[in-house]
Amino acid sequence: MKNPFLSLTAKLTCLLLILSLGVRSQSLTRNNIIPYPAALESASGSFNIISQTALIIKPGGFVFSNEEYFLKRMIRSYLGDKSLVLKIVIKKNAIILKYDHSLTLEAYTLAANPRYIIISAKDPAGMFFAIETYCQLLPAAIESGKGSDFFISCPSVNMKFRA
Repeated sequence: MKNPFLSLTAKLTCLLLILSLGVRSQSLTRNNIIPYPAALESASGSFNIISQTALIIKPGGFVFSNEEYFLKRMIRSYLGDKSLVLKIVIKKNAIILKYDHSLTLEAYTLAANPRYIIISAKDPAGMFFAIETYCQLLPAAIESGKGSDFFISCPSVNMKFRA
Protein backbone atom coordinates (compact mmCIF):
# COMPACT_ATOMS: atom_id res chain seq x y z
CA MET A 1 0.00 0.00 0.00
CA LYS A 2 1.20 3.50 -0.87
CA ASN A 3 2.10 5.87 1.92
CA PRO A 4 0.18 9.16 1.32
CA PHE A 5 2.59 11.12 3.49
CA LEU A 6 5.61 10.13 1.36
CA SER A 7 3.72 10.96 -1.84
CA LEU A 8 2.82 14.43 -0.52
CA THR A 9 6.39 15.01 0.70
CA ALA A 10 7.80 14.06 -2.69
CA LYS A 11 5.39 16.39 -4.49
CA LEU A 12 6.22 19.31 -2.18
CA THR A 13 9.96 18.69 -2.59
CA CYS A 14 9.62 18.71 -6.37
CA LEU A 15 7.53 21.88 -6.27
CA LEU A 16 10.06 23.70 -4.07
CA LEU A 17 12.92 22.58 -6.31
CA ILE A 18 11.16 23.85 -9.44
CA LEU A 19 10.29 27.19 -7.80
CA SER A 20 13.83 27.73 -6.53
CA LEU A 21 15.31 27.02 -9.97
CA GLY A 22 12.90 29.50 -11.56
CA VAL A 23 13.77 32.25 -9.09
CA ARG A 24 17.52 31.69 -9.53
CA SER A 25 17.40 31.79 -13.32
CA GLN A 26 15.28 34.94 -13.28
CA SER A 27 17.69 36.75 -10.97
CA LEU A 28 20.63 35.89 -13.22
CA THR A 29 18.99 37.03 -16.43
CA ARG A 30 17.01 40.07 -15.36
CA ASN A 31 18.12 43.14 -13.44
CA ASN A 32 15.72 44.51 -10.87
CA ILE A 33 14.85 47.69 -12.76
CA ILE A 34 11.35 49.17 -12.44
CA PRO A 35 9.83 49.74 -14.90
CA TYR A 36 11.62 47.12 -16.92
CA PRO A 37 13.24 48.74 -19.99
CA ALA A 38 12.46 48.10 -23.64
CA ALA A 39 16.03 46.83 -24.08
CA LEU A 40 18.65 45.82 -21.53
CA GLU A 41 22.08 44.41 -22.26
CA SER A 42 24.83 43.65 -19.79
CA ALA A 43 28.41 44.37 -20.74
CA SER A 44 31.43 42.96 -19.00
CA GLY A 45 33.19 44.98 -16.37
CA SER A 46 32.14 47.75 -14.05
CA PHE A 47 32.50 51.50 -13.70
CA ASN A 48 34.26 52.74 -10.58
CA ILE A 49 32.84 55.98 -9.18
CA ILE A 50 35.40 57.83 -7.07
CA SER A 51 35.72 61.39 -5.77
CA GLN A 52 37.66 62.35 -8.94
CA THR A 53 34.88 61.13 -11.26
CA ALA A 54 33.96 64.02 -13.54
CA LEU A 55 30.54 65.18 -14.67
CA ILE A 56 30.35 66.32 -18.29
CA ILE A 57 27.34 68.14 -19.74
CA LYS A 58 27.23 67.78 -23.52
CA PRO A 59 25.85 70.61 -25.75
CA GLY A 60 22.10 70.98 -25.26
CA GLY A 61 22.33 69.45 -21.80
CA PHE A 62 21.74 72.79 -20.06
CA VAL A 63 18.03 71.84 -19.94
CA PHE A 64 18.95 69.17 -17.38
CA SER A 65 20.14 71.51 -14.59
CA ASN A 66 17.68 70.16 -11.99
CA GLU A 67 18.56 66.57 -12.84
CA GLU A 68 22.28 67.44 -12.70
CA TYR A 69 21.75 68.83 -9.20
CA PHE A 70 19.85 65.70 -8.13
CA LEU A 71 22.65 63.41 -9.40
CA LYS A 72 25.38 65.50 -7.74
CA ARG A 73 23.53 65.58 -4.43
CA MET A 74 23.08 61.82 -4.40
CA ILE A 75 26.73 61.03 -5.22
CA ARG A 76 28.13 63.75 -2.94
CA SER A 77 26.14 62.44 0.01
CA TYR A 78 28.29 59.29 -0.20
CA LEU A 79 31.64 60.50 -1.60
CA GLY A 80 31.80 64.02 -0.16
CA ASP A 81 31.17 67.59 -1.31
CA LYS A 82 34.16 67.78 -3.65
CA SER A 83 33.13 64.82 -5.80
CA LEU A 84 31.49 64.86 -9.23
CA VAL A 85 33.01 68.12 -10.41
CA LEU A 86 31.94 69.60 -13.75
CA LYS A 87 34.55 69.25 -16.50
CA ILE A 88 34.53 70.08 -20.18
CA VAL A 89 36.54 67.12 -21.49
CA ILE A 90 38.01 64.07 -19.82
CA LYS A 91 39.20 60.78 -21.30
CA LYS A 92 38.12 58.44 -18.53
CA ASN A 93 36.09 58.13 -15.36
CA ALA A 94 33.25 60.46 -16.27
CA ILE A 95 29.47 60.57 -16.10
CA ILE A 96 28.13 62.31 -19.21
CA LEU A 97 24.68 63.91 -19.43
CA LYS A 98 23.67 64.25 -23.06
CA TYR A 99 20.75 65.81 -24.92
CA ASP A 100 19.50 63.44 -27.67
CA HIS A 101 16.88 64.93 -30.00
CA SER A 102 16.24 61.53 -31.64
CA LEU A 103 14.57 60.14 -28.50
CA THR A 104 10.87 60.54 -27.81
CA LEU A 105 9.61 62.52 -24.80
CA GLU A 106 10.37 60.80 -21.48
CA ALA A 107 12.54 58.16 -23.19
CA TYR A 108 16.19 57.72 -22.30
CA THR A 109 19.28 55.63 -22.85
CA LEU A 110 21.90 54.70 -20.32
CA ALA A 111 25.19 53.16 -21.46
CA ALA A 112 28.18 52.30 -19.30
CA ASN A 113 31.62 50.83 -19.74
CA PRO A 114 34.67 50.85 -17.45
CA ARG A 115 35.67 54.36 -18.71
CA TYR A 116 32.39 56.32 -18.58
CA ILE A 117 28.61 56.37 -18.19
CA ILE A 118 26.49 58.19 -20.77
CA ILE A 119 22.96 59.19 -19.77
CA SER A 120 20.92 60.55 -22.71
CA ALA A 121 17.42 62.03 -22.92
CA LYS A 122 15.41 64.54 -24.92
CA ASP A 123 13.65 66.28 -22.06
CA PRO A 124 14.07 66.75 -18.29
CA ALA A 125 11.50 64.05 -17.50
CA GLY A 126 13.47 61.52 -19.54
CA MET A 127 16.71 62.54 -17.81
CA PHE A 128 15.04 62.23 -14.41
CA PHE A 129 13.79 58.73 -15.26
CA ALA A 130 17.27 57.80 -16.51
CA ILE A 131 18.89 58.96 -13.27
CA GLU A 132 16.27 57.05 -11.27
CA THR A 133 17.15 53.90 -13.24
CA TYR A 134 20.83 54.60 -12.64
CA CYS A 135 20.09 54.85 -8.89
CA GLN A 136 18.51 51.39 -8.97
CA LEU A 137 21.82 49.98 -10.23
CA LEU A 138 23.85 51.52 -7.39
CA PRO A 139 24.71 49.65 -4.21
CA ALA A 140 22.27 50.22 -1.34
CA ALA A 141 25.06 51.59 0.89
CA ILE A 142 25.11 54.83 -1.10
CA GLU A 143 21.87 55.94 0.55
CA SER A 144 22.97 55.48 4.13
CA GLY A 145 26.75 55.57 4.36
CA LYS A 146 29.94 57.32 3.44
CA GLY A 147 32.77 55.91 1.38
CA SER A 148 35.59 56.57 -1.02
CA ASP A 149 34.27 54.71 -4.06
CA PHE A 150 31.66 52.31 -5.39
CA PHE A 151 31.16 50.23 -8.49
CA ILE A 152 28.28 50.00 -10.92
CA SER A 153 27.89 47.18 -13.44
CA CYS A 154 28.09 48.16 -17.11
CA PRO A 155 24.55 47.90 -18.47
CA SER A 156 23.08 49.29 -21.63
CA VAL A 157 19.50 50.42 -21.03
CA ASN A 158 17.10 51.68 -23.69
CA MET A 159 13.79 52.87 -22.24
CA LYS A 160 10.87 53.90 -24.39
CA PHE A 161 7.43 54.49 -22.98
CA ARG A 162 4.41 53.29 -24.88
CA ALA A 163 2.04 55.94 -26.17
